[in-house]
Amino acid sequence: MEYTKRTAAVLRRPSVLTIALSGGVVALLVGIITVVMTLNAEARFRQQALLSNNIILTLERIHLGAVTAETSQRGYLIHGNKEYLQFYNEGTRELRDNIDEFERMLHGRATSSQIEQTERLRAMAEVKLSELDEVMTLYNNGEREAAFDVFQSGRGLRAMNGIRDIIDLLEREEEGIL
Repeated sequence: MEYTKRTAAVLRRPSVLTIALSGGVVALLVGIITVVMTLNAEARFRQQALLSNNIILTLERIHLGAVTAETSQRGYLIHGNKEYLQFYNEGTRELRDNIDEFERMLHGRATSSQIEQTERLRAMAEVKLSELDEVMTLYNNGEREAAFDVFQSGRGLRAMNGIRDIIDLLEREEEGIL
């Protein structure tokens, strides 16, 4: 009877092989969890990188819209060619539309600085668009000298410089988020 109790006790004790296999299974599970967590983190980073890239591209389209409107206006004022008006209208529309798109992209994820700078960007764009519109209205009403006075006042240049500065700040902030 003593022999059977001893045999039963030995059988209940885990063998070295069982312990080694259990350790291997635990290590494998830890490895799998680590890989899954790493892949999830990488997917989140990729998603943020794509969003940040789209945000920066939208900021560049805002700038391009302002530049297109401004240079088309200059072409129209210098040459009087109405073909420039198509590009002028496209530029002003793109400027407004891309600011709207930029705000949609930031919705629910914007920092307080991005909110503040976006408000400043919209206000500065409206100053620029107002100046462009005033010059165009004066010019089209035959008040060319008054149009050139507004054009040469520097108000539009200050607005464009403000737009550029704000876009640079927003781009740097977005790059910092990555």
